[in-house]
Amino acid sequence: MAEHDAERRQGVATALLWLSQDPRLLAWVLERMVPASALTAALRSTGQAMAPGGAARTVARQIPRAPRLAPAVVGAILEHLPAGAAADGEPQPGMPPEEARIRLRDALLAGDEAGARAAAALAKICGENLAPAAEQKAAPAARPKRPARGPRPAPAAPPDPLAESAKLRAELSAREAERAQQIAESRRLAKELEEARAEIRSERRRSADLKKRLAAAAEPGARETALAEEAAAARREHSILAQKFRLVEEERDDLRACLEDHDRFQALEAEEIPSFRKRPLLAEEVDLSRRLAADSRTFRILVVGGAEPQFRHRDKLAEYAEIIGFAAEWRMAEYVSWHREMDKLGADMRSRFDALVILHYNRTTFTRNARAICDEAGHKPCITCHYEGFTSLRAVLRECLRQLLERGAPK
Repeated sequence: MAEHDAERRQGVATALLWLSQDPRLLAWVLERMVPASALTAALRSTGQAMAPGGAARTVARQIPRAPRLAPAVVGAILEHLPAGAAADGEPQPGMPPEEARIRLRDALLAGDEAGARAAAALAKICGENLAPAAEQKAAPAARPKRPARGPRPAPAAPPDPLAESAKLRAELSAREAERAQQIAESRRLAKELEEARAEIRSERRRSADLKKRLAAAAEPGARETALAEEAAAARREHSILAQKFRLVEEERDDLRACLEDHDRFQALEAEEIPSFRKRPLLAEEVDLSRRLAADSRTFRILVVGGAEPQFRHRDKLAEYAEIIGFAAEWRMAEYVSWHREMDKLGADMRSRFDALVILHYNRTTFTRNARAICDEAGHKPCITCHYEGFTSLRAVLRECLRQLLERGAPK
């Protein structure tokens, strides 16, 4: 099966976390998605003993208590995911087994509470009518083909000022709507975080009360047995809540930092950058230009990030690159659904670009994954630019070119 990225693994792991609150529902989902032999192999690989009831029920009971079991089960699920397009409309009784398994696949990949509710709804509709997964390996999903690049369009005519103004107002309105959506998402995450903390406090109070009641029991053996059972249940619930808390807190902090940088970018004053052809370059830039001219390679640098005021400087970046002697491209980042762009960024860094410059208005998770992509592509330079104007980007580009020249020609 094709390799799966970290995002799909995280989505399935989160779905299992939600479903583990109902072991019977989780066992039903596992039986329909993964052959029993694959679940048995996952139990053996992590040193878990098979309990009565079968592999699926054993995994459903053990997965909250065995940290190493979850990654093995996630890998088995991803290996046996059914192929096919997502089903449309609401699930109906008597639907074909292939459609039911595709709906279960999409519910697991969603990785949220809504996906868990969708899986529970499918369990009610299908029940035992949906047979367990057959003992065979799922066919590998075909990778989508990249569309062929067409001919370059002819140079566009000078834009109409009124049309350009209307377009800019529409883009500004879209950006404001996007920012409002991000703020609403941040508030939702904060609410979920507070609810998780309240659940933890409630469970701690309940645990303390049970300890007091057990201490007052008459028979010591019964006290110890009941206390052990309650402690095991409390540890399981605490582990689930702690994982929820970490996921929500990381997403909240990441989104908050992204919104703060967005406000800073919008607050920067418009910068008029004179032409580089009409004024002398810095001594350091003259030296870099001479070294680049003597080098047989043409370095290509990708700049990612910025808001609309900064993206207007892409023409100056092209002019600066032409004067110094390298190639550059400025690309706006997908700040909310950044994970959709990671495959394209990985392919570009492997084949099109020699270095990456990331403006600081980017999600922390995007920056972390982008650095990993540059390392995998041959430890190519990946520099974060704290953008306060084109001068700061200019300084980072000089540092990036120095690193590329010092790397030497590839062997």
